[in-house]
Amino acid sequence: MPKKDVQPPILLPARMNLAEDVLTDLEIAVLEFPFAEIVADFRNSMEEVLSPNRKKKVWIPYRQLNNGLLACASTLTHGFEYFDTGDYRALAVGTVENPLRVPTPEQIHELVMIWAQEWTKQFDGKGKTDQVNSVCDRFLENMAIIPSNWNWQPITPATLIQNINAEKGLGYQAIPSFLATLLHEQKCVIHSGQREQEIQWRKVQGDGSGRTGLFLVSQPFSALYTDDYGKEREGYFVYRLDFRVQTQAGRFNQNGKLQPWIFLHLSCQRYAHEPLIETNYARDISVLMGMNEERLSGYEVDSTLIRLTIENNGREDSDLWKFQLPNLLAAFKARPLETTQNILGNPANYSNLYNHPNWNRDEYYLVHAEGYKYEHENHKRGHSIKPGFSLQERGDIVAQVLELLNGVLIPDDPMQCDIPVPSGQKTPLAMRDYEYISQLPSFTIQQKEKLTEKEIKQRVDNRRQERQTIIADAIERALQGKPIHLFILWRERYTYDVTCQTLRDAFLLNEGEDFPEHIKVSSVWIDDPNLLKPLDTAGLTTKNSQEFDKHIRKQHQMKLDAWRDFLKQKVIASIDSTTKPYCFAIIEIGQTKKKGVHPKQSIYRVVREACVLEKIGSQMVQTVIPKSSAKEDESTDTSLSYSKKTEGRILSAVLDLTLRQVGTLYGLPSEVYEQAGIPKEIAQNLDVIALCRRKATQEGQDNIGRFADLKS
Repeated sequence: MPKKDVQPPILLPARMNLAEDVLTDLEIAVLEFPFAEIVADFRNSMEEVLSPNRKKKVWIPYRQLNNGLLACASTLTHGFEYFDTGDYRALAVGTVENPLRVPTPEQIHELVMIWAQEWTKQFDGKGKTDQVNSVCDRFLENMAIIPSNWNWQPITPATLIQNINAEKGLGYQAIPSFLATLLHEQKCVIHSGQREQEIQWRKVQGDGSGRTGLFLVSQPFSALYTDDYGKEREGYFVYRLDFRVQTQAGRFNQNGKLQPWIFLHLSCQRYAHEPLIETNYARDISVLMGMNEERLSGYEVDSTLIRLTIENNGREDSDLWKFQLPNLLAAFKARPLETTQNILGNPANYSNLYNHPNWNRDEYYLVHAEGYKYEHENHKRGHSIKPGFSLQERGDIVAQVLELLNGVLIPDDPMQCDIPVPSGQKTPLAMRDYEYISQLPSFTIQQKEKLTEKEIKQRVDNRRQERQTIIADAIERALQGKPIHLFILWRERYTYDVTCQTLRDAFLLNEGEDFPEHIKVSSVWIDDPNLLKPLDTAGLTTKNSQEFDKHIRKQHQMKLDAWRDFLKQKVIASIDSTTKPYCFAIIEIGQTKKKGVHPKQSIYRVVREACVLEKIGSQMVQTVIPKSSAKEDESTDTSLSYSKKTEGRILSAVLDLTLRQVGTLYGLPSEVYEQAGIPKEIAQNLDVIALCRRKATQEGQDNIGRFADLKS
């Protein structure tokens, strides 16, 4: 609670108004893709030639074309992206400091024609040769004709000012790209204690506002520190800044059209500097590429970074640039990209992590994703830097950005706190978490000296007993009085012991105490070890992906049938049909990552699907392995211990099942409403309903968002 004569805190919303007069300096140009109908006709004709029954799909490689264009012309905001039914358009945005510099339609047509030729080569040797050649020849003849009126079309800023949804929602890409372009190569200084740090912003193309557009990153920063275990850590990161445009129902401009909010989103993006040896299965690898000299003669470049992807599908052709980009650039006669093997094997050598001012080669920044492992001193480890910033650091950066954009973005009016957030003993239980509920009583030094060990233990037990009721009542309330039956399905004794004890701890049970009456816990041993074995591959490899996937699907079904039979015999049969309880299970599934075992062999999805079909809520845990101890031998009675990581993941699994999946709150939501000043008689009969419709497509003219509070 705020002290007397102390002003309550002010909340500054992270939304901004756009000063409309600044858009007059904005340059916007779009280039329609006039060949969309020709391309669609070619695809349809090729599907008929290759497969008369029309089951064979031919995909249009627009992403390859766009990546190829951007790899040669980084001055574009984005390539020919889909924006309406059958229509594609490229976008370029410029400012006074960074004016438009776009390739001519003739230059772009030259690359489009090469792209079309490369596409037709994929069909050599497929179907009937004469029919395939006829379709390809007709396609290339039509693509070779440049429309007479094809040119970059300027868009007046006033159009976007009057209606954010004009030009098929162009403002949602153009305005964030405009703001990023304004900040491109601008510098600001942030302060952290006695330290000052200069940030220089740089545009990045790709995955900015939605699927396309620009966002910003700073120059790379290194972090050198010693962790809690005394080990030296080193890593590299950049500040990432995204601008997002959203509208609010009922908020109109003077023209009666929706007036947009501009949101600033600051995040931490990490770069790799050690060899990447373990990735996330079937998730492509992102690389930011920068050019310091033109890749193709006649095509201007700037310092904008371009997002490219490396194939990561688990097959033998993995770890290559996606969409056959090197082949297309070779056909363009453009300077080739660095090999992916070199970048993945030594990312520090191909990225300017140290910000050398005289770096004149291409730059490649390998973007870290959670789950990546790197080679470090003969072992592997994750990234050394944890994401996230302090509120002070975040606020400082946003303030500096707003100073650079002074007169462009106008912060929303601050909101004064009318009622302080409940704290201390007045905090409603509905706002409490498990950490608070399970917190043990604390004792002062004087109390520890005065109380005996037995008295201290008694007070701890009493605290746990007091809060047992809170947990039991919360679950019963969430399940509307119906009982719950929890199963522990285990194979190894260690897994059972840790899971069982953690489950008891989650309910704050003291030694010798039973679970509440409406909560039944059963132990089921997985007597068939084959249930935990990975899906059998029969010696097949991913080299022949179709046969491999087909075999895996068959194995999946066989394993699914086996698990359903097991659940019916060992679990379903023991459920009391008269009470019809909600059923949940914590299930041991072995070790999910093993050398030589493909991720598609994992039984995780099999077990999940089996539980869903048998109407059992499930949470999987890996087999538990105790910490090794040099003191352990047959003649010494040493209790087993487990790593904090192991104990943490078991606790997370237990809480996920008993809290998140059940939908448990420790207290009544009405208590929160009462703390907000709503009369008790209303708070206890209040349903709050929030409805929001956010349009993701560009059809129509207006986005709709509505929120409603209903009393019942």
